[in-house]
Amino acid sequence: MKGIEKKIVDVVRKEELKFNKELKKINVLVKDIDEICPIEKPSYTLPLADTIGRTYYNTLNRSLFL
Repeated sequence: MKGIEKKIVDVVRKEELKFNKELKKINVLVKDIDEICPIEKPSYTLPLADTIGRTYYNTLNRSLFL
């Protein structure tokens, strides 16, 4: 039984090493891509959609009752 456990532990360790190597490669790739073209959050000048609707609705109501 201990032989099987040892084999399983060896296989898991080997797979963890492979995973760590691949993860490091991916992290380096992401850093390189970020240096080439950094990701910036877009800035919007329009108000939110619900604000536009509310403003229009309020103006419509004011004009009907005046």
